[in-house]
Amino acid sequence: MSVLKLMITFTRQIKWASLIAICAVLIGCAAQGGPGGGPVDRTGPVLLASFPQDGATNVDLNSDLILNFSEPIDARITDGILQVTPNLSTAPQVKVKHRKVIVKLNEPLQPDRTYIFNFGRNLKDYQNNATAQEIKIAFATGDSIDQGMIAGVVTDIPTNSKTQVWFYRKNVSFPDTLWLTEPDYIVSVDKDGNYQATNLPVGEYRALAVSGERPRPKFVSENDLLALPQTEPLIIKNRHDYLENINFRLSKRYLKPFRLINAKPIDGYLELNFSRPLMDTHLTRANFVFADEKVIVKHAWVSEEQPTRIILLAENLTPQSEHQISVSGIRDVEAETLPIDSRTAQFIWTTRSDSLKPKIISTNPPANATNVELSTAIQINLSEPVYQDTLAQNIALFYHDTVNVAIHSSWIDANSFIIEPQKPLISASNHLLQINCRNWCDYAGNFFQDSLFILKFSTIDQNLFGSISGKIISRNGGNLKNLIIDAKLTGSDKFFRQTQPDSTGFYEFIDLLPGKYKFAIWEDRNCNGKYDFGRLVPYLPAEPYRTYQDEINVRSRWETAEVNWSY
Repeated sequence: MSVLKLMITFTRQIKWASLIAICAVLIGCAAQGGPGGGPVDRTGPVLLASFPQDGATNVDLNSDLILNFSEPIDARITDGILQVTPNLSTAPQVKVKHRKVIVKLNEPLQPDRTYIFNFGRNLKDYQNNATAQEIKIAFATGDSIDQGMIAGVVTDIPTNSKTQVWFYRKNVSFPDTLWLTEPDYIVSVDKDGNYQATNLPVGEYRALAVSGERPRPKFVSENDLLALPQTEPLIIKNRHDYLENINFRLSKRYLKPFRLINAKPIDGYLELNFSRPLMDTHLTRANFVFADEKVIVKHAWVSEEQPTRIILLAENLTPQSEHQISVSGIRDVEAETLPIDSRTAQFIWTTRSDSLKPKIISTNPPANATNVELSTAIQINLSEPVYQDTLAQNIALFYHDTVNVAIHSSWIDANSFIIEPQKPLISASNHLLQINCRNWCDYAGNFFQDSLFILKFSTIDQNLFGSISGKIISRNGGNLKNLIIDAKLTGSDKFFRQTQPDSTGFYEFIDLLPGKYKFAIWEDRNCNGKYDFGRLVPYLPAEPYRTYQDEINVRSRWETAEVNWSY
């Protein structure tokens, strides 16, 4: 090949190589994602600057918010990533341009007001790395910015649930129903349950913690968990006031009004359906009145499977005729009574006979339970009442399969009875309860589904017990009289102990199984022996409740002393 041909070929190769390199550079510049090769990007975007700045005052009422970051922001997700408080009637638009996030207002801001634009940690780069810190910009349209703060902890948050705290500021009065009203301020709760509401103006507040898939004001569902604060009132008196330890404990709430929904005949019985579960499952104060005075209620009980249902066995109902029943003297699980206008139901009585065989539907303790307490009384729940009271002749309790245990049995309501050992059960032993159901039948003459019922369980081993003792130290010198201390075995939903400190703050647990325990302390303000979560309507705060993250290890036959808690 001649020298000239070699030079031409070489020149062409250089041009092609240059062209390929230029294309690669252009493609790399056009790509929004991270470059191929090299170390994996695990660092989230960093906010470099914002306009207006955090803490700015006298901001223009039509000013857009502009944020500049250290790297490109993923533009594919913009819905639901911004939370503005106080709420705007029309949500602003969020636009992403490379490293810049622009929030365009759809309405002017209000004068002399502090606004918070909160992205949380919803902004991410193209490698799905979230910002290391919460992105929150607060500024004022007046000449000063509000500085009030409320902070605390939300406990009992379910896994993978989003939790917020909503604040309602009092103007003339508070709304009657919080969850159906737009809150003035919304604050997200972090993975550890902590929250902090900042830049609040002077005034009085009410609060509500909400946890669910995606909590939204006015759309709270029966599946969401709610909580009321454990302190009231919430008042920010001065611009720089800081209210701390405003805590919440989530629980199931029933938002629909308590009422009698309907009454309908079911297999020879009358079933009453309510909108909420009932508190007194034994119906000790219940009263059932028929418009036809000849109708008599022979038995009434709450369904073990559906605690929103009461089932009646009534006599003298006229077939194919309309009847009316009124119910009073019952309360729901939140201690609310039936409103007067929701106590009555009409039904047409049908005489379809009962062909279902009665059966045992549940027991306490359940079958094959372990670590059963020695003071346990055994409860047996039937699907319906039985015709003859033959408990004493048909029930026997044994330990080690053959040694008889002296017992006393009695009915506690129409379809439940209790078996009480006359002495504490034997420690660390297998027990067997035997019920001969052969001759039991319901009021329609249907004999029991099983002729012999056997329940096996084992009792707790007293020799394994360890103990914990210590003192409760009041941070503000308050009264320790009504404090209750809970110790719960980690990994067990059932084993826990309660005790109360004496007047000096000293407490002691003497019967703890080996393992690690978490502690909680709460104030039994109404002295009813159970924790009260407060009321939504009328608004009533919850009892103070505090959990502790430290786990205390208990060893068998060992005392762990000087475990002190600050409350």
